[in-house]
Amino acid sequence: MTTYFAHSENDLGARNPLKVHLEGVAGRARRFAEVFGSGEGAYLAGLLHDLGKYGELFQRRLEGKENGLDAGGVD
Repeated sequence: MTTYFAHSENDLGARNPLKVHLEGVAGRARRFAEVFGSGEGAYLAGLLHDLGKYGELFQRRLEGKENGLDAGGVD
């Protein structure tokens, strides 16, 4: 099973798995939005906000094997 990451290593050398990142953002978004009745929509938006990071191009960029994110290679 492939592990996808949300960002490059932090100062401590840790990498945040994308699934953990998205679930954390979704949960926080839900809590903030519940006060005005939009918790579920905010949760969904939190899950989807970095969905493109599941792409191989982005993951290679995190590894330093790509520059930019454009499928055409234009920075």
